[in-house]
Amino acid sequence: MSGVQVVPQELPINRDLLNPQFEGYKLSLEEIKIKEIKMPGPGVLEVKLADDQFSYQQIRAFSQINSLVSDPWNKGAVYWITTDLQIMGFNEGVDSITGASILAQIPKRLGDPAQVKEFHVGLSFPDASHAIVADGAGRLLQAHTPHRSTMPQEPWTVEPIDYSGSESAIMVATTTWKQADSDVFEVILLTIEETVAVNRDSSSSHKEFQTVLEWLTIKRGKENSWIVDRTRVLNGKTVPNYVAIEAGGKALLLSGESPFEFVSDTAKAVDVSNEAMDVESVPEVSEAVQPVYTWKQTAEHITAQFEAPSGLTAQQLHFSLTTTTIQLVHDSGKVLLEGSLFGLVDTDQSSFTVDNNKVQVVLRKSMPERWMEVVLNDARGREVFSDEELAAVAERFAGITSDKWVTQQDVNMTNPEQLEECDYLPEDTACWIRLDGESHRTTHKIDISGHQFLFSATLDPHELPAICLRHDVDGILLRPTESNNSAEPAATHVGTFSALGYVMASKRDKKFASCAPNMSFAALCDGDRNVYVYRNDAPIDSVLLNRKTAKVVKTIAKQYVLSLEKVGRIVGFAVSDVSVFVLKPDALLVATL
Repeated sequence: MSGVQVVPQELPINRDLLNPQFEGYKLSLEEIKIKEIKMPGPGVLEVKLADDQFSYQQIRAFSQINSLVSDPWNKGAVYWITTDLQIMGFNEGVDSITGASILAQIPKRLGDPAQVKEFHVGLSFPDASHAIVADGAGRLLQAHTPHRSTMPQEPWTVEPIDYSGSESAIMVATTTWKQADSDVFEVILLTIEETVAVNRDSSSSHKEFQTVLEWLTIKRGKENSWIVDRTRVLNGKTVPNYVAIEAGGKALLLSGESPFEFVSDTAKAVDVSNEAMDVESVPEVSEAVQPVYTWKQTAEHITAQFEAPSGLTAQQLHFSLTTTTIQLVHDSGKVLLEGSLFGLVDTDQSSFTVDNNKVQVVLRKSMPERWMEVVLNDARGREVFSDEELAAVAERFAGITSDKWVTQQDVNMTNPEQLEECDYLPEDTACWIRLDGESHRTTHKIDISGHQFLFSATLDPHELPAICLRHDVDGILLRPTESNNSAEPAATHVGTFSALGYVMASKRDKKFASCAPNMSFAALCDGDRNVYVYRNDAPIDSVLLNRKTAKVVKTIAKQYVLSLEKVGRIVGFAVSDVSVFVLKPDALLVATL
């Protein structure tokens, strides 16, 4: 691989935002009013997986679909698609009396309705006056949506975009920016494609699925119609948890467990040697390059050996050794060994010799431990093993290894239904990266291995969405920083939900989760009837005294449990600063806190 090495950053934890004295949530017995909003016309469009959509990636992508779309530019406004392909909306500030309203009609799919497959219809709001629609038939639409905060809303003006893609594409991110006073839209579409991969023995092949992200730049064309001006394509093996586009379409931010890399760009060529998502750029080393020295070890000694020119004497070498460092330098200034040793040595029983055009350094270990290298970060040496050592290792692993490649037939002998949870490999390679849209290279990378993804939420429409990760038992909110300088922090810790990571780990039936834009509470729901709300600093009416510290307590952490009486699956979920919205196939429920 080529390019500048991207050093992974640690999670930018702000300790001032953590509460080590958190004592838990108190179950609140307050009655929360739940209002059912009138829904004129048909019910909510629900799309189920087709018979040929059976892969893990397809199931995972489908599970992330939320049929209730919140408007980040107009807090308290939510939208959904009906079975008649109508866009309906509700604003808790102005529609409380009249109920939901029909705002636009998506053009019907072509062909026989009985033969046309139904795919997910996506809706997204890149700014305060426009919406982008993916109609589930491979087409994109742009809607002009003026005065979304007023009542009644004006009908939306829908225009087609000159684009034809996969019917099963899922819209995962949008944004907009200005170019010469003209609107430019950036759209990310996700599809799962089936490919054929050759097995390692090259004698057979098998089918596998890959995740494809299509990054579209949409502008006005010569005839004032909307066209796709640029298309960039990225490939990966799994569905990302988080996708966002930086302002101005400068970069793409991704969070997931597998590499993502650019494979094509209609504006410029893509360097196929670019680094992948979770792999650092390390210069390739040719196998033909010989090591400067070889070394071997026993339980007591380290022996390093150099090839020496004819006529070299020990007097021409300067040797200095301490218990932790070594220096072996020629009169000419050439360094043979120099730096910190891997382990401690006994200086009295260590030495070097020059004989038969070879320089040999023998170090006595202070402890019988295995060394991984002689000098720390010195890649010039190569460890060698005796035939006896290699035979001993081969004998030790004879019962669990083979000299034959594993074929796909061997893999199919394992029944996945017999595997238990402990048999699956942990997703311990997750990272959060920033991919530059012009250079196609990774500029920032945060290692989030071991930090479970909880949810993502838009706190401010003018900023990138925040991601909530589990850190210890808490849920921490991180918001990306928009910078091309890899030396600057990739994200900022903006908020914490105490013990939320621990709470969500216990909710095995969780379907959706989010938080209020003002970070006053987090909420989650299962797939049927239960909603859980966790508020860190809920005010209390009476005077409360902490028995341990004798301090007056003005706020406490509260948990609210809402049981919905309305029958039906939960197909959508959204949160505002004061309310929780739950979408069922035939009703919208609003719980005001």
